[in-house]
Amino acid sequence: LKQRWLVAVCLVSKFEFLSTVTSPNMDIADDNTAVSELKQHDEVKMTLTREFSLLPFQHRMLEDLVEASPDGMLVVGRGMGLDRMMLALLSLYTDPRMLVLVINTPDADLGLLLEELSGFSPLHPPVAITTDQSGVERKRLYRRGGVVFVTSRILVVDMLTDKVPLDKVTGLIVSNAHTVTPATSEAFILRLFRHANRTGFIKAVTDNAHAFINGFALVEKVLKSLWLAKMHLYPRFQSSVKKRLDQLPNLSVFESKVRITKPMERIQQALVSILTSCLKHLKKLRPGLDMKHLNAETGLFQSFYQNIRRQLDGVWYNLGIKTKQLVKDFRTLRELAVYLDQYDAVSFYHTLQTLRTSQFAFNTSYWLMLDPTDNLFDYAHERVYGERIKVQPAAKRANTEAAAKPGPGTADVDKVETSPKWEALVEEVEKLRTLAGETEGNIRTLVLVRDGRTLTQLKTVLSEGPKVVLKQQLERYRRWKRTTRKMSRRGVIKAANSGIGDSSGNMRDRQRRKQLAAQVVGDDADDDDDIDDSQGHLQEVLAEHVLPPEQDFEKHYNEVAGSGFQLVLHSYTQDNRVSSVRLHRLFNDLQPTHIITYDIHMIVIRQIEQYAARYPDVGIEMTILLLESSFQEQQYLSSLRHEKEAFTHVIWAKSQMAAQVDQDGRLGIRQRGERTLAQRPEDANVSSRKAGGRAAPMSSQRPKVIVDMREFRSSLPAILYEFGLDVVPITLTVGDYVLSPEYCVERKSLSDLIGSLKTGRLYNQAVAMSQSYAKPVLLIELEETKPFSLASYNEGLGGDIDFKSTLSKLVLLTLHFPKLRIFWCNTPRATAELFYEMKRSGAEPDAATAGAIGADAPGDLLESKYAPEPEAVLRKIPGVTATTALRIMDAVPNLRALASLSLEQCQKLCGQLNGRVMYNFLQNSSDL
Repeated sequence: LKQRWLVAVCLVSKFEFLSTVTSPNMDIADDNTAVSELKQHDEVKMTLTREFSLLPFQHRMLEDLVEASPDGMLVVGRGMGLDRMMLALLSLYTDPRMLVLVINTPDADLGLLLEELSGFSPLHPPVAITTDQSGVERKRLYRRGGVVFVTSRILVVDMLTDKVPLDKVTGLIVSNAHTVTPATSEAFILRLFRHANRTGFIKAVTDNAHAFINGFALVEKVLKSLWLAKMHLYPRFQSSVKKRLDQLPNLSVFESKVRITKPMERIQQALVSILTSCLKHLKKLRPGLDMKHLNAETGLFQSFYQNIRRQLDGVWYNLGIKTKQLVKDFRTLRELAVYLDQYDAVSFYHTLQTLRTSQFAFNTSYWLMLDPTDNLFDYAHERVYGERIKVQPAAKRANTEAAAKPGPGTADVDKVETSPKWEALVEEVEKLRTLAGETEGNIRTLVLVRDGRTLTQLKTVLSEGPKVVLKQQLERYRRWKRTTRKMSRRGVIKAANSGIGDSSGNMRDRQRRKQLAAQVVGDDADDDDDIDDSQGHLQEVLAEHVLPPEQDFEKHYNEVAGSGFQLVLHSYTQDNRVSSVRLHRLFNDLQPTHIITYDIHMIVIRQIEQYAARYPDVGIEMTILLLESSFQEQQYLSSLRHEKEAFTHVIWAKSQMAAQVDQDGRLGIRQRGERTLAQRPEDANVSSRKAGGRAAPMSSQRPKVIVDMREFRSSLPAILYEFGLDVVPITLTVGDYVLSPEYCVERKSLSDLIGSLKTGRLYNQAVAMSQSYAKPVLLIELEETKPFSLASYNEGLGGDIDFKSTLSKLVLLTLHFPKLRIFWCNTPRATAELFYEMKRSGAEPDAATAGAIGADAPGDLLESKYAPEPEAVLRKIPGVTATTALRIMDAVPNLRALASLSLEQCQKLCGQLNGRVMYNFLQNSSDL
């Protein structure tokens, strides 16, 4: 009662403090009176954070970010309650007299953060700025103050167009700080902010310490990009964290190790042998590859494939087909290791058969030719049919039709091997059911599984028995087998191997092979009545993040038991990621007394520990079902060790790090050393005492470049600003960059160049630039670490024009547009230097003039009242031209209303011909 009374007093104090502010729409205060007044309420602020269930070490995290220093980066362990600390941190700034911008927040967590903060501060809730708001509305939301979530692309444009009052911004909070590099939009935002505001704070948070070890001096690079000099570390082995979570008297942990069957053990050995052989073969093909972090153990993690691709990106275009296929096979082998522990025997065998058929239909993988692969298929067959068969040797397994035929024996449900974890789960559930009957109490048990497909199977296992699930999988496998045999008899797979047939037939065959290859783990789109779903997209069985009404409890939370004993199943992954925010709300809503972790995960275990620490009076029993000596156990132990090694590396890097003077930019020294334009040869009377004559004398006005809004997805605008050029963002109809009244630049990446040449879009863009500018430029930007080639490896340079060749199309483009200049740049830095040299002899461009070229009518393009994303969609509709786009946006409120217009209304807006084209497209009856 005392604690509840204290929280109520603090809430009243908070609301009274907010009520002293005038209208919420009032402009932000010019001074820091709100910040200073909040600092006088330290006791109130710390008490308010108890609403977010902060543990003592999470309080220390908050104090380090708020009180220890105004700026800093916080690095915590995965699942250590970073989301709760973020909520408490943001709650301190829900004041209309302050403006705090939050960037780089994942979309999956944004909705939950907004919901909780809105409940905490109903008088002035936080807002999220998206592409749905126009420029005028976004400017009003910034002036409103408080906490504002905004995407990086929108914020950087609003900063450059003066929609954000940078001098009045209290501070910036950056989520996922490990992703900030010098070329990202977040680094551009922080540079703009610190150049305009030296008093506001910058706080960055992340829970991914492993991201700092794959590279040279990553800790220093990230801190410099964030304009920070201090870093706070909170790993799981930190003394305060270890002291709090290791001593939980109300949490009883039982580890139930389930012995795997002999066939599963043999399959594991075969997969390890295959993975080791593939790594040796890759080392043989690429001797210069760094194999330090590439082994069979790290092959169990998702980052394994990215690590290989990162090393091979620089020579990817020069790699042979075998090497590329081998790199892709590592991901396939990892999925097989996950499926072995996760799914039943029939699904795993079905996966192997599908992979073998699809691989032979496209190309033969190296791992299918290895001897351990024979054991893999042999023991997988034994788990389904109850007997072993001798599969043909790998060297003779070249006939796909023979490989697709079923082996001897008939699959029977009684012969199929039941998953050992199913039996262990049923046993644990029966124990709890008996305990509920003996104690006559209400026992709520929560079963945590990895994905929706496993959840669906377990629900059927607990309600109808394992035999029902196995029977369903056998029926699915037999249907797939019949389909495969029919396609094999039609010669589809033979045609795929031989490559013969006409072009139309090959296209149909490729479509069929894609459908066949998509049937991994029993995916069959034709059977809608089947209870299983290989992809796990079953919306009716996915648990929600809030507690539903009692009548909808079973529907949302998959309750399979009645009153007295409640059993709830929940899948903790969403979009292939584990959300700590959803797990926290799940535990608070359900408050289970017994938790069974069917699939172990580091974040899940740590969230359970924190749940027990928040409720010390509630007795909690956690049972971990773990396959003994399995891939899943090895993956869990490796994840703990890798995080410890990552934090050890970060701690060492922090001790060895030498931060530059004024790295946080609060003294203005770092700002004076940036954006210094290089010395031009024609600059006269330059003193060699100033930077050795390399620094040009600063004029009253910097050279400026007009940039299209859509170009801020790339890193080039940030590099141009860092180089010393002023960037003016507007919506351009012609070109991407305007350097002067004469120069207009259309930037293309290599993939975009090839696609634009195929579709003819580049031709239309060249026509528009040639008509509007005297010197149109086509800029082709390449990646610094990747070689490029406009021709395939078997394409020669012939003397005739070939319309299928990219080189021929590029030659035709230069012949039709003699004024068009083509520039090649391998880095954005080289592009910035090129732009600077091109502007040497030209006048400065005018934003209004450049924006009016190709537009309907000259207007205030810098303060557009239209949302950019719907406008971009509108301009892509057939029949809509640059002349009629603004007319449509003035007359029609949104795209939904546009689709409901009649033919006469469309023709009134766009003319007779274009109106009919647009109407037919919107009604999906166009003959074009």
